[in-house]
Amino acid sequence: HNDLTGGTVTIHLSGTAGAMLHDNTLSGGGTGILIDPASMTTGLLAENNRVSGMTMGIRWNDAGGNGQILSNVVTGSTTGLRIAAAMGGGVVRGNDVSGGVTALLYEASAMVEGNSFHGATTGGVVVGNLGVNGETIPNEFYDNTTGVQLTGTIQLNNVHDNTTGVTGSGTVGAYSHDRDNEIHDNTTGVGLFNGSVRFNKIYGNTTGIAAVAGTTIQENILWGNTGQGIRVSGVSGVQIRNNTVDAAVGNAIRLTAGASNVTVVGNILWARTGYDIYVDNDSQAGFWSDYNDLHASEAGKLVWWTRPFDDLLDWQEDVWAYDFHSIGRT
Repeated sequence: HNDLTGGTVTIHLSGTAGAMLHDNTLSGGGTGILIDPASMTTGLLAENNRVSGMTMGIRWNDAGGNGQILSNVVTGSTTGLRIAAAMGGGVVRGNDVSGGVTALLYEASAMVEGNSFHGATTGGVVVGNLGVNGETIPNEFYDNTTGVQLTGTIQLNNVHDNTTGVTGSGTVGAYSHDRDNEIHDNTTGVGLFNGSVRFNKIYGNTTGIAAVAGTTIQENILWGNTGQGIRVSGVSGVQIRNNTVDAAVGNAIRLTAGASNVTVVGNILWARTGYDIYVDNDSQAGFWSDYNDLHASEAGKLVWWTRPFDDLLDWQEDVWAYDFHSIGRT
């Protein structure tokens, strides 16, 4: 129950056992709480502390140590919470980290669950694998310019109400929908991401996924995205496989601006005002589509390919190139 104003480091732990930091208020520059490198701090409980205006709010840097970082409130720090070394045990749970440049800087393995990271330039900079350490409660990344800047893997996270939900490289998603991310109500759900986007629920964004060259998009469920479910603009080598896309407005899949070598296979697509698949005339090179379920209702149509097609047989027979093994409206 202390009110502490810091210098370089306000609370510095090194090799302690069973330390408890509870209900303190920390402010000023420098680092609020620092757990020292390679010091084997064990049994730490840092709970219900309030940290504000720091360069670094809380920094775990003790590989092999263990502790619990619970229900702290970190505001207005350049970096709110940094996991710089692997936690040998324990959990980071229920913290509210807001403001600053980076709310979470995750650089090593730790159980991080049920936290809120919001109101920052970047909600989370993730280097490694977040959500693969036994977590059962999603983290929330919201109201940031970028929700998550990823180099690695994320699963079981809720990323919403950002300008861009997830960007970077690696894998967005898991191997089943049991641990999917929910990415919703962003301007762009997944954008400028190099890698695999799989087993996610992506909904309520303006653009669900804005693909880059070589992106593999598979086994996702997309709905309620108001512009495009999946947009491929000016890039090559995108694989779109086994997704379900419900486009109440806009298009399920849009190829534009000279996109090329795009594969659309095994998807379930439903358009109600736009198109299941809309291919601009400058984006036909290397296109392939088959084994899809192409459905449209209300004012929706199946395909744009130099002209609109709203009947599967017309699309198959007039172009005589694609979707011979697909099913759909006719």
